[in-house]
Amino acid sequence: RAKALQFEESFTKQLSDFAEKNGFEYTGHYLGEEVQQKVRDRIGNAMLHYRNMQQPGMDRLGLSIKGATITAKSLSSAANQYGKRKRLSELFGISGQNMNFEDRKWIAGWHSILGVNHFCPHLTLYSMKGARKRDYPPTFSYQQPYWNYNKKIEDYLGRIAYATTVGEYAPQLLVIHPLESEYIKSTTDGEFTSGINAVLDALQAAHYDYDLGDEQIIADIAQLNGNQLQIGRMHYQHVLLPDMISIRQSTVDLLLELHEKGGKIINTGRFPAFVDGKENRAALQALMDVTLDIPTEKLVSTLPGHFAPQVQLSGNGSDEVWTQTRVVPNGKLVQFYNSSHTRPITFTIKADFPGENLVLWNPGNVSCSVPETAPDGGYQLTIQPSSTLWLTSGILSKEAQLEETPPVFTSGAQRDTLLVLDNTWKGMRLNPNAITLDFATYSTDHGKTFSKPEPVIGIFNRLSERRYYGPLTLRYPFTVQDMPTQCNLVVEQPEMYTSIKVNNRDYSFKNNGFYVDHTFQTSNVLPHLKKGKNTIELSLNFEPIVAESEQPAKRYGTEIESIYLIGDFAVNGEVTSTYDTQKNRTQNFQPRPVHNYETFTIAKEKTEFNGNLAIEGYPFYAGSFVLTQNIQMPAPDTGQAYYLELPNCEAIVSIVKINGKLADSLTWAPYATEITPFLQAGNNTVEITLVNSLRNLLGPHHHQGGELEKVGPRSFTGSGGFPDGRGEKDWYDLRIQKKPTAIWTDTYHFIPFGFIENVQITTNTN
Repeated sequence: RAKALQFEESFTKQLSDFAEKNGFEYTGHYLGEEVQQKVRDRIGNAMLHYRNMQQPGMDRLGLSIKGATITAKSLSSAANQYGKRKRLSELFGISGQNMNFEDRKWIAGWHSILGVNHFCPHLTLYSMKGARKRDYPPTFSYQQPYWNYNKKIEDYLGRIAYATTVGEYAPQLLVIHPLESEYIKSTTDGEFTSGINAVLDALQAAHYDYDLGDEQIIADIAQLNGNQLQIGRMHYQHVLLPDMISIRQSTVDLLLELHEKGGKIINTGRFPAFVDGKENRAALQALMDVTLDIPTEKLVSTLPGHFAPQVQLSGNGSDEVWTQTRVVPNGKLVQFYNSSHTRPITFTIKADFPGENLVLWNPGNVSCSVPETAPDGGYQLTIQPSSTLWLTSGILSKEAQLEETPPVFTSGAQRDTLLVLDNTWKGMRLNPNAITLDFATYSTDHGKTFSKPEPVIGIFNRLSERRYYGPLTLRYPFTVQDMPTQCNLVVEQPEMYTSIKVNNRDYSFKNNGFYVDHTFQTSNVLPHLKKGKNTIELSLNFEPIVAESEQPAKRYGTEIESIYLIGDFAVNGEVTSTYDTQKNRTQNFQPRPVHNYETFTIAKEKTEFNGNLAIEGYPFYAGSFVLTQNIQMPAPDTGQAYYLELPNCEAIVSIVKINGKLADSLTWAPYATEITPFLQAGNNTVEITLVNSLRNLLGPHHHQGGELEKVGPRSFTGSGGFPDGRGEKDWYDLRIQKKPTAIWTDTYHFIPFGFIENVQITTNTN
């Protein structure tokens, strides 16, 4: 306790006071927020820091919402109690370059429903030069092929963030934070973290509104106010004790008073044996006598029998729909979040909605509707995967009425498949194709002898480990089957090389623009290529990483990197596919394959495609690709609605045009759009422009996990460490010796680009 208070007083409070005095806000996040043992050891007490910050903050990394409810609720609870409207999260980092818009909806929606409302994306790179391209991707910046469409997701995120600031949060329940049990406990197995997260997730599944109560904060500002426990600006009717072994006497006294006023005290795990750090079961007997024991696994089924949540949801999967209730002028706002990333959920909600103007708001398609009345009372809603909706009453003043009466929301019937587009597509890329050359042989004796082919990043690791200073020549091999009509060499920092050769002939690099990043410079290399085997040689003086140096350039060393060829060509090779990937194993995502290549050749492009471009000549491609197909349709029936659907498509954005007219840009579920107004009897042209990410160009290509849930710099090597943990420091030697490596493989792994299942035209009766 004393150290936590000392850290708060000597660090955070001083920074906060300085910020307030000088007219700005102190924000950011502290290290080790998720596991309470790390909170104890690294920052003392997160909620004490949060109460001082003008804008308290956290971070959330990777493609997952599991195991961090305690972090977000610690943040939002302290902010609620101390009246701090904006709560920051640094989010989206280490999720990989192909993090799509629906992934961002999923992660941000989780934050929003838990009360965190200011999203700080990790990260935006000014430059992707050298190691920066591997710095916990993705980057949200101009380098991404989808950047021109990014506004769509940013606008959505702004809407759901705003919803968490309307009115006032109205929790029923206070959950005592078990951090002080972690202070007493000597082991470091995260026991209390898993226990509290299980309780909080159960409360989410049962649709209770709650805050966390830190015992120092309770001791400082809590009091009984009528029949409720008041902590700062918040009031609670009931209190829940998670699995914990210690509690403060000041907390016990308040809980006994609350019980006398009619509040319920619930215990879900081990009942505390320590009071203020000393074992004293006798002092706890009075509290034990008035406490209801409900095991965590029975909270969802049992707790409503003691007091009901403010909203009641029913239906298959309704436990995956999380809610937040807010009091608004003359009414209520209930926010819904589908924590499933893969399936829509239809559910019934029953709640008291005071006031008039009951409106359902959909920030995904920017629409309002009147909720559909369920057969047994209440309202029936359908929420798409990863999506957020909110239902309001009384929120609209006379001056802010909707311009027209919203339509009635309908859950929608199952559509019938009218046509499967299983013919070939005419295709045209809108950007140059690419091949990444990430293997090279190297020489340290001015080209007299060369090594066997090695990953360039392995060469860098090897020479840095040796602390090698001296000449270095890198020779990148590639094969040309068919001569391209255009071809540029792409090199980062070409000026740092003392010489460049193509097929053993001196080459003058003449900059004619950049590719992807402003440091990726291009130069026409076509006249120097030949059919068959080719090489590009780069020579320079190498300096290793000096991690302890005060000079930034020395801390990075000589940044030798992959090079690229871009132009008018296809990239072919024998391909196999697997669904056994790290990402698929989580079962949080729609299953998609990874395509495995061993070798590549530059070849002639096709003009017709099946729809998955990663295995049809474009495994490294980063950009937009137009696919066109003609279909025959009867004259549209009156009262019939027609839709184009993408059952399983790997692209960040899919832009749909029918007969040359824009129908929609599909970026998240449902991956469908109505095309009725654009159809005509007879021949119709379907055009879909697919836009991808930097994933297949930049990797990681060689991790045995295939497609990863979390990506960091070491995911591109075999050395291991965060976020994977496994690996070997000498992985580059092990691969030469053909010994097993934990994560490295010479095989290239690519995600699909395009249609994994055929596009469909579906229909239903309006």
